[in-house]
Amino acid sequence: MMKNLRKTSSSRSHPGWRIPWVIMTMGVLLCLYVITATHLSSAIKETKYDEFQRKLAKNLAEEEFIKTENNREKKRIETRVQKEYEFQQQNPEEFYWDRSNLTIAPKPHLFLHVPKTGGSTLGQFFKRNEGSKKFVHVWSHPSLQSMDKVTSKDTVFGHFRYGLHFYFNRSCSYLTMLRDPVDRVVSHYYYHLQNRKDPGHAFAKNRTFEQWINDSPAAHNEQTRMLSGIKSHDFPDQNDLDIAVHHMKTFVYVGLSEKFHESLVMLKYIAGTNILRYRSINKGTKRPPKAEVSPEIIQKIREMNWADEILYKLGKEIFEQQRNIMPAEFASEVVELDKLYAKRNSTKSGTTNATSTTPSTLSTPSTPTTLSTLPRTFTKPSEPSPRTISTSPSKLSPTTISSSSFGPSPTTTSKSPSEPAPTTISSPSEESSTTTTTISLPTTTISSPTTTISLPTTTISSPTTTISLP
Repeated sequence: MMKNLRKTSSSRSHPGWRIPWVIMTMGVLLCLYVITATHLSSAIKETKYDEFQRKLAKNLAEEEFIKTENNREKKRIETRVQKEYEFQQQNPEEFYWDRSNLTIAPKPHLFLHVPKTGGSTLGQFFKRNEGSKKFVHVWSHPSLQSMDKVTSKDTVFGHFRYGLHFYFNRSCSYLTMLRDPVDRVVSHYYYHLQNRKDPGHAFAKNRTFEQWINDSPAAHNEQTRMLSGIKSHDFPDQNDLDIAVHHMKTFVYVGLSEKFHESLVMLKYIAGTNILRYRSINKGTKRPPKAEVSPEIIQKIREMNWADEILYKLGKEIFEQQRNIMPAEFASEVVELDKLYAKRNSTKSGTTNATSTTPSTLSTPSTPTTLSTLPRTFTKPSEPSPRTISTSPSKLSPTTISSSSFGPSPTTTSKSPSEPAPTTISSPSEESSTTTTTISLPTTTISSPTTTISLPTTTISSPTTTISLP
């Protein structure tokens, strides 16, 4: 009994038996750690997810509130625009801009950019003149939250509606640019197709041009809608047209996309811009020209944009009034601007005005060709020359002319037997000798399709040889 106890105590005192227990204990602790960490991580994730859901719901509620407030504000501004129009109709001429005298319009300048009227290019033009600190470009009507930033600038440019001046505590000047309604609608549709990031790309991609004209509000009197400030997503009516006409008469500047350089120079004298340089942006490259659009579709666009047609006609009249009060140097500045950008465009396209020094070649019988730089030579018969004169004491061969010397054309012309006698060589001293002479003749004109070669009568004298050519 005592021996067995001694054996047991001695075996436990040995360090080897503790290793399995240590490993087992560490495994149990590791499992407990993993289980605890898993549960803790799940709890943390659930907490974060709940917090994210609360924030998302809060943000959605705020966005919905902001959207509701902006919609209410839009309706409030539309009502205010209508009341302003009714009030100004009591004496409308008092509010019209005086176009009989040339004056610089007061700031802030509100440039109402109708889509696809060349305004984006003018946006960069204004930014270059005003500087980024005094200029802001908005891509939609500003929200109430961003109105403080907008009203602090001297020039506001973008796709906003009429009525933005209500948020300013100072007198504002409206400016805009119009375009022929058919050109604008065609350009607008193909711009949507060309730019995948454009909000209207998906809508236009799934429709033909004619379907888009029927379904899209942007194809129905877009210029009238934006200038009136009423019914921003509906189809304008006669009341909207009357309001837009009244507003445009109060504008300090109306430009035309078709007369872009004249419109640009006008801004110098109306808006006080000095840098007459611009860079074309947002220019559509895939739209077909107006001439390729079917007459039926053009007529349909004009009928659906009846209000824009009237507004554009008035815009051209206002443009002529503005041009009539321009100073004497206005015309020369427009010409200089035309020349500058015509030169830039020709440089980009790789065209030059230098005349080519390469001689013309005979190409087709229907096109007359003038050979002005090639010499006419007679060489030895042994050389590969296209024109050869060979003499013998008994019989002289007729002159043969191959057009291969004039270019790559395969046409060959020879003197027919009905023409004057072939060239002969007479020698007063030695009849048996053969003489070869190289002759340089003046420029010869060959006219197609008959390919007639006319050679002048030439006499060359040498000590031993005389050559007579008819």
